[in-house]
Amino acid sequence: MNPALRPRPEPFRRPHRLAGGAFLALLGTLAVIGLAAAPAAAQEDINRVILRINDRIITLYDYLEARGDARTDILRRDLPQETRERLMEELPIRVMRALFQESLLLSRADQLEVFVTQDQIDSEVE
Repeated sequence: MNPALRPRPEPFRRPHRLAGGAFLALLGTLAVIGLAAAPAAAQEDINRVILRINDRIITLYDYLEARGDARTDILRRDLPQETRERLMEELPIRVMRALFQESLLLSRADQLEVFVTQDQIDSEVE
């Protein structure tokens, strides 16, 4: 190929370098954005719907809270070790079943327009 027709190569360009302070500021900004995004992602996961019955929903947070309460209840009781272990194994299924049954019952009460007043609750408690 004729050297006169050959395209001229682009001059070598060094990548743009940030000054030390600008680089650290950029790095700090990216770190803050990353830290701020982590709790948001965890929060989205906790608020994830795991059960829906008509207009009633159960989130992962609701399940974890109920499971923690049930676990605390089992650990507080004076039970033989074998019984405690069996209850702890069954705990996830029992909690999910209880949440399901409660939601189903409340949803049906909503459909039938069954509402309980505070006076009715107080009279039953007495």
